Amino acid sequence: MLISQLNADPLRRKDKNVTVTGVVRATYQTPFAFFTIEDATGTMFCRTNAELPLPGAHIKVDGKLFIGIPEGCSLPLMLVDEKTRSYVAHTNACGLNGCEFATKNSQEIAA
Repeated sequence: MLISQLNADPLRRKDKNVTVTGVVRATYQTPFAFFTIEDATGTMFCRTNAELPLPGAHIKVDGKLFIGIPEGCSLPLMLVDEKTRSYVAHTNACGLNGCEFATKNSQEIAA
């Protein structure tokens, strides 16, 4: 599912299982362990109970869409509560900016 689809109508998918594929942009430990994931259409938060992925990793995240105020946080957020994660295998260069397997051309366009 594209991140833009979740952003367009988040209440429709609240508390439902969703899958998002993209590149990890940043990781954080506070106020809870989470990371940002970006696809070609947008960026969103993913909360994890596992080890944080490395920035630049191209991953697929399955989990439940949470909308509310997470514990330890003071602002309402929309995020995916990660249940499973897999790394996207590449046999060719990736066109998604920031991916560790991105083509040089896509990296230059982003700069």
